Amino acid sequence: MKQVSIPLSTQAYSQIRAMILDGQFAPGDTLSERYLAERFALGRMPIREALRELAKDGLVESVPGRGTSVRRLSLEDLQDIYEARQAIDGMAAYLAARRGPPPELAAFRERFVSLLEASSFDAPEAQRAGAEFHVAIIEASQNRELARMLKGLQAKISLVLNMRKNPERAPVSLREHLSILEAIESGEAEEAQRRMWNHLAKSFEARIQLHQKVA
Repeated sequence: MKQVSIPLSTQAYSQIRAMILDGQFAPGDTLSERYLAERFALGRMPIREALRELAKDGLVESVPGRGTSVRRLSLEDLQDIYEARQAIDGMAAYLAARRGPPPELAAFRERFVSLLEASSFDAPEAQRAGAEFHVAIIEASQNRELARMLKGLQAKISLVLNMRKNPERAPVSLREHLSILEAIESGEAEEAQRRMWNHLAKSFEARIQLHQKVA
């Protein structure tokens, strides 16, 4: 079978995108074409094409005379993202409660409790668990359109999660996740939706406070 070669620009796009979403490049970090070309052993043209595609995704921004950098989210960006999440995740929680949570969703209870009861709180793991919980709720909703919409928003959600963090918020967020899970497991669809809305509203407020401190 003939092996299909992947375009160099596509390879560069995937690698740079993964580094941004993993937090290896933080919001505001400059993305030097020369540095990236040397790092990935590629020419500057594939890097330039990759950065153009990342700009279309809303992950990077180019400013004349200043080059390209990882996008910094504005207050308006944050509001748009959290309002979209309330619509998507709120409906997903509602549907998951109506249709019954799968075992994969119920398993988060033990994971959350273990994190909360640990002698030393693991904030990065708590964030990973929380992010995975939101995805699991989408899957439990059994709604393909909600999953598609979340996928389109996922990159920007990752930018939000990679912003400056409030360590005091992490355990509170886990307890809110447990409360959402409880409503879903009890089949209280409207309550699950309400708790999800409240959880995201409080997360948004926490992000706004951090944003104002940095500004």
